[in-house]
Amino acid sequence: MFDRGRAASQLDLAHLAFCKSCRQIAFPTEHELANRISASCLFCGLRAQMSLVDALRKRLVSSMEDGSWSVCHPPVSAWVTTEAARPQALGVDKEW
Repeated sequence: MFDRGRAASQLDLAHLAFCKSCRQIAFPTEHELANRISASCLFCGLRAQMSLVDALRKRLVSSMEDGSWSVCHPPVSAWVTTEAARPQALGVDKEW
């Protein structure tokens, strides 16, 4: 029996890529698909350097229950979180 979710996942794995520079998923254009060119990153414009399959293996992306993909970002350092909570880091204490 045909499984639509599985088919969609297989298409994603075959065509989506991962931009190591921006740590984002790259989606190919029709031109890129037709000419078998790796997808361009929408953020930096460079060609994606890794397949989605490899990014999954390296745990750079993960599959969500709804069939979408999520980029796994490294945890934020504790000092960054603390500094971001300070009013001056947010520009709140500045007078205009």
